[in-house]
Amino acid sequence: MAEEFPIYDVEMAQAIVNGSRVRPGVIYPNMVPDQCNLILGNQLLLKLDQSYPTDINKKYKVRAHTVNAIIEALGNLQPPSVPERQPEFSTALDYFVGYVQLDAWIANQDRHHANWAAIEEQDGTLRLASTFDHAAGLARNLRDEERIDRLQTSFPARSISTFATKSKSACYLLPTDQRTLSTFDCLRKCTSRTRSSRCSENSETMLVVSALLFRPCQILASGSVQAGDWTSDSLLETGTYDWLARHFGHEVAETIRLQPLAMRFLATVVPKYFSLLNTDEQRIVLSDGGFMTANERMSFGKNRCHSNAMKIASWIDRGTDRCLEIPEMDFFLPFVEQAMVWRGL
Repeated sequence: MAEEFPIYDVEMAQAIVNGSRVRPGVIYPNMVPDQCNLILGNQLLLKLDQSYPTDINKKYKVRAHTVNAIIEALGNLQPPSVPERQPEFSTALDYFVGYVQLDAWIANQDRHHANWAAIEEQDGTLRLASTFDHAAGLARNLRDEERIDRLQTSFPARSISTFATKSKSACYLLPTDQRTLSTFDCLRKCTSRTRSSRCSENSETMLVVSALLFRPCQILASGSVQAGDWTSDSLLETGTYDWLARHFGHEVAETIRLQPLAMRFLATVVPKYFSLLNTDEQRIVLSDGGFMTANERMSFGKNRCHSNAMKIASWIDRGTDRCLEIPEMDFFLPFVEQAMVWRGL
């Protein structure tokens, strides 16, 4: 399950443990390289706060183990040293959010301050260690009878989704709180502090910018005001796509590139959509390949920007309504400025 997330996770395999009695278990390589040290979360937090509890045997109900304290500690760590780093993951916090997301998915209630850590390298560099110890997940403490009942019940309060939602983390929001956060609330609080999530939460801004740039880029790609010869490949052929990606990011560039495909998709699946298009729009649909085949529809749906492209296509259709009130350009400028700030322009 961890392989579904772009996070650093230790490879594990099932094994048989031989000792005083034979029992099932798991085996995995030592995640701490030679000449390196493992520094647990409570040790990292103690360096930042001398009043942090020092009892190594107390792992739960430690109210100083707050989201803010964890994030502050993560600010002193480098991201994991992974072979293929995800481009949208640039900080230790970005990866830690992936760990907490895994906790929420498997209802892991054991992310206490000794179940996350840093690896201290020979030169003193501190890196976030890979996620480990997920044995408290997947309802491991439930009897088989209760598992079966939750899988088969028709009562929402007994469902698997309700059970997962109620799972508790080992983190607090404030040191004065009496209860820990749920795994979902812990995920929300951590996610809200990451750069990638801030962009995600403001995806509406990128959507608006894409819509604003659509018509100018359509003109550039077609080489004239008449856009009848414009296709989804024209942005690539004219260099317009590269310009868009450089100044506004791949999400905007790809959303605009998909516009002819979005129109082809709608013309294929929405009754009478094609007949309601004007002559130039119909020419765009036909010049870019006409109605989609089943494989083309499937391929379009797999593109992560296809949803935004569909929204813009819908906005453009609504824009033909002469009764629709459209704000002045000053209304849209903050969206463009924010998008350019994200790109460092």
